[in-house]
Amino acid sequence: MKFLVFDSGPIINLAINNLLEVLEDLKKRYNGEFLIPRKVKEELVNRPLEGTKFKFEALRTLSFINKGIIKTIDDKEIELAALEFKQLVNQCFRKNGKNIEIIHQGEAEAIMTAKMMNAEAIVIDESTARMLIEEPEMYLHRLENKLNAKIIKDEKKLRELKEITKGLVILRSTEIITIAYKIGLLDKYLPERIPMAKRVLLESVLWALKLNGCSITNKEINRIVKKESRD
Repeated sequence: MKFLVFDSGPIINLAINNLLEVLEDLKKRYNGEFLIPRKVKEELVNRPLEGTKFKFEALRTLSFINKGIIKTIDDKEIELAALEFKQLVNQCFRKNGKNIEIIHQGEAEAIMTAKMMNAEAIVIDESTARMLIEEPEMYLHRLENKLNAKIIKDEKKLRELKEITKGLVILRSTEIITIAYKIGLLDKYLPERIPMAKRVLLESVLWALKLNGCSITNKEINRIVKKESRD
């Protein structure tokens, strides 16, 4: 069985942009499961339903969970592994002798679900978790620039972090939607009587995802649009 594991950010982003339905069509073609851990479900559904922000998006996400398009993994072993992983990550960098909290339990559970379920990829929009997995040293420089302070790294814990996350493949909502675009799942949104309509469609949806939290650069968007859009 194939698996894709989602953090909360990409699903919220797709919901805000009325693109959740694309997941249903993609799942039919993927022939695998779209998974979220219990803590991510709390972030997507339980918490928003108690307030006002993202409440409608929470209801729409819940309907997809109820239909089995997105499945929740409730596994104590994964939760405990995620707690240990979160503690490890949050001890990797220190400022003025104090550990810097970097990730929360939801992100940790998504990462450990992907690791322990041997998922094909994990879908994360937020840049911090992605950089920790792909380029932890670069994240150190970002921290120093952001906090305008000298940050001390724990070499041993960083080695442990790299070992745990080795082999994880990371996607973003932009990659998910680009795949959907390539196989024609966005054609229903094609505008009429607009020059280079397919290019306009792809560019607009990538920018919508970027503006709602997906970590992608302008240069990346331009490169994807140039490569993928054909009229």
